[in-house]
Amino acid sequence: MLRVGPPVAVLLVAAGALSGCSTPAGSPPAAKVTHTVTYELFHSGGPGLKIVGAYTDDRGASVSVETPQSTWTKQVNVVYPDVTIVVLGGNAAPDGDTVIGAQIPQLQCILSVDGSIVAQQHSLSPRCEAKLTGTVTTPKPGSPAPSASR
Repeated sequence: MLRVGPPVAVLLVAAGALSGCSTPAGSPPAAKVTHTVTYELFHSGGPGLKIVGAYTDDRGASVSVETPQSTWTKQVNVVYPDVTIVVLGGNAAPDGDTVIGAQIPQLQCILSVDGSIVAQQHSLSPRCEAKLTGTVTTPKPGSPAPSASR
């Protein structure tokens, strides 16, 4: 029986593990695809509330947003595979001296990619997320177009 010392055994195991994992020489990198992402937030409370949230920008970074309006919309173009996941979330918060009464305001988030709604949630602190792919999808029939006027 042949006995192999620990350093050689480690090298053989590492070489075996890597042998099937390399990409073929000359294979092209993943194609870059631009996706149009639309973020929408709405709160159900009355005046005196603001929207506080965060979304993924065109570079893939999380950006904070705050507005005294009851609706907020933002559209960005992101490039896959540079950005692989987009996220939107937030809540409605008192603006200034406003005191929240018995009814706690709900917030709705809607996340659309390439004209199709891919995530939607309504809660105290909703979070919408989508994983991007290397293909652009056309809007599904019956999928409402994201609102540009909000």
